[in-house]
Amino acid sequence: MHNPQIVVDNVLAPKPLTLGQFALLERIRSPFLGEVKQYAFYEMLPSLYLLSMPPAEALQHLDSLDADALQWADAIDAATIVARIQETNEAVDAFFKAIPKKGSDKESAKKASPAMASC
Repeated sequence: MHNPQIVVDNVLAPKPLTLGQFALLERIRSPFLGEVKQYAFYEMLPSLYLLSMPPAEALQHLDSLDADALQWADAIDAATIVARIQETNEAVDAFFKAIPKKGSDKESAKKASPAMASC
């Protein structure tokens, strides 16, 4: 088990999500990736726990994820968890905004480019 304070300090101290972190959230069907932004703490803790470590290391915890996340959360105060939830929501929103929409950039470039007008 990690030192809880070091882990808390590394849980997205608001920085962008990496592709590896996002993939982990997909793998566990994290509620942070859904449309609804209200859910039970029990549903959010596994995501927050996995985000507290490098993605490759987090894979080792998938078999015992719920138990590990609960043990981790017991060492953290509620205010910190609430702050991490907000930061995670913001990081996920920023990740989705950074993903180009299908056809948005290429189609816009084609329409705006005089060289492409004859295509």
